[in-house]
Amino acid sequence: VRAFTTADTVQTISHFLARWAHRMGYKGEPVVVPNAVDTAHFSQYVAPEDIARIQEEIGKLAGETWLVTTSRLVHKNAVDDVIRALRLLPPTVHFLVFGIGPDEEALRTLAQEEGVYERVHFRGQIGHQDMPKYLKACDIFIRPSRSEGMGNSFVEAMAAELPVIATQEGGIADFLFDRIVNPDKPTTGWAVKRDSPREIADAIQDIQHDPETTAHVIQTAKAMAFEKYDWNLIAREMRNRVFGPTLRL
Repeated sequence: VRAFTTADTVQTISHFLARWAHRMGYKGEPVVVPNAVDTAHFSQYVAPEDIARIQEEIGKLAGETWLVTTSRLVHKNAVDDVIRALRLLPPTVHFLVFGIGPDEEALRTLAQEEGVYERVHFRGQIGHQDMPKYLKACDIFIRPSRSEGMGNSFVEAMAAELPVIATQEGGIADFLFDRIVNPDKPTTGWAVKRDSPREIADAIQDIQHDPETTAHVIQTAKAMAFEKYDWNLIAREMRNRVFGPTLRL
């Protein structure tokens, strides 16, 4: 607590963490500088034949809807809720899981218990270089986090032009705006409550059944990713805060 009550400046990556700094005793106005995303990398063009090759590799068939997450396999990231949601969805909906963590065996067991093991595909770690093409080979990015300081993966998926389903826990609320929950903001994704497989299933079906709205949300979210979270933009803003706008590097 003393670190906050005596600090001259506090810098956070989200407004959620800025409010936490106030609760810890900081009396000033925290400086919010979000994590930056390599938007150019995640929005890169991937040739249709390369996407088709990835889809063949992962086993994606025509007419199927594939969810994808990039996530540590820990309780806070709620991969278990997505697995539970699969039972409420047609067998043509699959879930591609990139990431490792202590919950992997428990999640595999859960998939078996829910009767959806053949539709949950654990692929371990994925390199940053390969991630965009795997995202683009899928249909929906999902991570219904129970807590989140910010969450670069969501913005990366937006830059890659995937519709995003998430909670609005923690820093996610800075960029994930839902048409019902946030009618005063441009819609950038589908918000679900914590621990709600039913809402996850409903959001997936909403995306499936309304391609026109989904396409509009995807483009709105991509534009926001570039306008607010691009590496070059964030680096320039940080430079200006420290050195002033006239410095040339």
